[in-house]
Amino acid sequence: MDSAKIKNIDLKKVSLPLKSPYVMSFATFHSFESLQAEIVLEDGRSQAAEVVPQPGYSDETEESIWEFLQAQRTELVGKNLAEARASVAQASVGPFATSPLLTAIDLFDWPLPAFRLQSFRFVAPVSVEHSPAQLEKVISNLPAEGGSLKLKLHADVAQNIRALEQIWELLGSKKAVLRLDANQALSLPQAKELFAFLSSFPGRDKIDYVEQPLDKADWDGHGVLKAAFPEIKLMLDEPIVHDSDIVKAHALGVEFVKLKLFKQGGIQDVLRQAALAHQQGLKLVLGNGVASWMSNAVELALHESLRPLFWGASEANGFLKVRNL
Repeated sequence: MDSAKIKNIDLKKVSLPLKSPYVMSFATFHSFESLQAEIVLEDGRSQAAEVVPQPGYSDETEESIWEFLQAQRTELVGKNLAEARASVAQASVGPFATSPLLTAIDLFDWPLPAFRLQSFRFVAPVSVEHSPAQLEKVISNLPAEGGSLKLKLHADVAQNIRALEQIWELLGSKKAVLRLDANQALSLPQAKELFAFLSSFPGRDKIDYVEQPLDKADWDGHGVLKAAFPEIKLMLDEPIVHDSDIVKAHALGVEFVKLKLFKQGGIQDVLRQAALAHQQGLKLVLGNGVASWMSNAVELALHESLRPLFWGASEANGFLKVRNL
């Protein structure tokens, strides 16, 4: 790793208004509050990275993340990059707090490779709260050869089912596929009710997976779902933070895991965990829908450099939600 020493770290908060509200089970975003760290070396070179706090998805708050970044601004000055990375990685805080620093450090040794944005397919986000007219508008804009819809679920199972039935009718002969994301919104009985519906749903073959139906701590509940409904593919997102979580997901029998810069730590961590998940036989999706171009560009570059490892349409699409790109 580069031996140059850190001269200073500049921090700033940037509020990024969205084109329209982004509705999730735990929050509705009207803007992305980007906390950014720029690391400046003594030789004048610099790299920057961000994190967008997501209380409800993560236990970390904007205040706790900002407090950590401010403390590190003093702590890391004078250290070389290897020393700084080791110090941050060993800190007793969550990955959202360490990610902007680890990613900025990693960018000195992993400059972004060139990629063509047009070469990526992105998921199109929709919510169970969308009206039939709103759903129809999104579906009508899907490419003729198909596309990927990501439906954000809520705790109301009946509402989830109505939205699925509406989407199925609107899709008609389109070749689009569906990803269902509950973001921990369901209890085990609610998830069983939804999965029972999906088992006989005529569009089941168009459903890639159901993502994180239960609380991130409920590993046993996800195991129950997998055993009871083996025909429904599962993805875990929120609990996949450490290497051991990937091994645990494989043992549980889930088919997919999600990686994100903010959640894994830095570029080195994404690369290591992607390789581990691949070794475990898990399918991988990379990308964050609650992020700006600053971090999505890194995720897309990672995807480009390791295309055989990552599955399907990219979810590094937060930047597409931001107003005035």
